Amino acid sequence: MRYDDFHPMDTMGPGVKSILAINVGVFIVIAIFSLEDQAVAWFALDPFRFAPWQALTYAFLHLSLWHLFCNILRLICFAGAVESAFGTRFFLIYYLVCGLGGALLAYLLAPLLRSGVTLGASGAIFGVLYACYRLFPGAVVYFLVFPLRLKYLLLVFFLLDLASLAGPASSGTASWAHIGGVLAGFLWFRFEDPIQTWWQGRHSRQERRLAEREAVFKERVDEILAKITREGMNSLTRKEREYLRRASEEYAQNLKQR
Repeated sequence: MRYDDFHPMDTMGPGVKSILAINVGVFIVIAIFSLEDQAVAWFALDPFRFAPWQALTYAFLHLSLWHLFCNILRLICFAGAVESAFGTRFFLIYYLVCGLGGALLAYLLAPLLRSGVTLGASGAIFGVLYACYRLFPGAVVYFLVFPLRLKYLLLVFFLLDLASLAGPASSGTASWAHIGGVLAGFLWFRFEDPIQTWWQGRHSRQERRLAEREAVFKERVDEILAKITREGMNSLTRKEREYLRRASEEYAQNLKQR
C-alpha cells in the first residue's frame, strides 16, 4: 500500500481528534486537581508492578506541558495523512497496537535497564511516523528549516533512541517505548495482507449473518401478514402481534437512518 500525495498537517479525521481530545482532557484534569502522583501510580506504565490497563493508559498520560505539546504537534502534522489512508477504525486500531508495542518492549527491557515509569503518546506516535514512511516512501518534511526525507528523519530518531539505550537509566527518555511503537508498526505492515484478509472475511461473515437474519425476519412477517389477510387481525396470537410491532419499529428506524 503506497500513496503518492503526502500532505503534512492533512485534515484531521475523527480518530485524530478523539486522540487529541483525550490527551488534552486528561492533562487538564490532572493539572486542575493536582493528581500527578495518583495518575502516575495508577495509569503510568510501571514495569515492576504489572497492571494490564497501564499498557494502554500510559499512552494518554502527560505531566509536562512541553511533552504534551510535542506529541500534539507530531499528531497534527502526521496522523491525519495516516487516518485518511487507513480509515478511522483501522487508524485507531493501528495507533493502539503501536502503543501496546511500546508497552511490551518497555516491560521486556525496563527491568534490564533499571528505569522507572513510562508515560506519554510517543510510542504510538513513532508508529504513526513509521506508517507515514511506509505509506508515503518519498515524503519530504522540514526538520527545523531543512528539507529531509521522512525515512531519514525517522532513522535519525531511531538511532538517537538506540544510542540513549546505552546511556544512563536516569536519562528519563522512554526510548524503548519509541522503538516498540516502530516495531509494532513494522509487524503491522509485515502482516498487512493477512490482517486485511481476516478483517474483510469477518466483515463479510457479519453481512452474511445479517442478510440471513433479515431474510428469516421478512419471511416471518410475510406469514403473519398472510394470516391477517386470510383470517383477520383478531386471529393473531399475542406473540404474533408483538413480532409485528417490533417489525414495524425496526422498519421505521431503518427509514430514519436512510
